[in-house]
Amino acid sequence: MAKRPDPSRSTKLKRQIRGTTLEKRIEAAIRELALAAQATDSQYVYNASRVAKEVPCTRKTLARHDAIIEKVLAELASRRRMVTGEAIAELLRDQVARLKEKLAKRDKVIQSLRAAHVEIYTRFHNHSLPAELLIRAILETECVDAGRCIFCGSTLTNSNSPFKHSGNVVEIKGERPHARR
Repeated sequence: MAKRPDPSRSTKLKRQIRGTTLEKRIEAAIRELALAAQATDSQYVYNASRVAKEVPCTRKTLARHDAIIEKVLAELASRRRMVTGEAIAELLRDQVARLKEKLAKRDKVIQSLRAAHVEIYTRFHNHSLPAELLIRAILETECVDAGRCIFCGSTLTNSNSPFKHSGNVVEIKGERPHARR
């Protein structure tokens, strides 16, 4: 005797989809998932398990209809989900590219700031007082009190004018001579 299915079981057998109906259903499922991904501002990545659940069919059935899937993915400019180590490598390559781009932008900003700093310091230098005017009197007093030059250590010989410019300093390119005091 053949066994009849138990009517109390809740499993319902669905009729399998085949042929062009299956192909249309696969294409429709992929496009719906792509639209859903687009609605969340993300790029669609084909996932066979998700499509198989939507169609409904098995991943093995989807593998048999790979040509249709490739065509639809090409139209959508999407790609397949990678299940090998290549996915991590691709992710890392993308991350390296993004970080290199960030570094290039940062380097441009740094270069522009350096140029601005040079300009600022040049203006400060051109419009500032010589430091000699600010500290000359203080240094002369300290040198006289010490009896020698506090910079070079030479003794002060002429007490009437100990800070006269030395005769061994040569003027270079029109700049005024700097002497040891």
